Amino acid sequence: MYSSAKRKFDAEDLEKAKDDERERLINVGDEDEEDDFFLKGAAAKKSVRFAADKMKVVQAQVSEVTEAMRDNVGRLLERGDQLDELNARSDHLATTADSFRTSSVRMRREMWWNRMKSKLFIGGGCLTLLVIIIILLIIKYGKA
Repeated sequence: MYSSAKRKFDAEDLEKAKDDERERLINVGDEDEEDDFFLKGAAAKKSVRFAADKMKVVQAQVSEVTEAMRDNVGRLLERGDQLDELNARSDHLATTADSFRTSSVRMRREMWWNRMKSKLFIGGGCLTLLVIIIILLIIKYGKA
């Protein structure tokens, strides 16, 4: 495949080839990725692409964290509202419990007093009946 004859280039041919290649690359335009590669080198192309990719990744992470923080703040506010509502309900329940306790104590005392009245009334009625019976017996058997 290779020929045994070697071709010789002089410095002028090499310089002309370099100039032609530079001119061809510069005139084609900067839109082509190969032009950037040849003009700026592989390291510059990769570092710019890497920096852009890194920036996109960081921006995506920042967006995710921001969204998560917004969700957390929203949940925190909802939780605060729910805690306030729960606190109001517990205060209302405590007030209702105190009222119930007061009314139940009053009701128990009234019921005790009503039972006592009933017992006194029945006891008084029995005592009155007994006194009447004794008086009648004394009258009936006392004359005899």
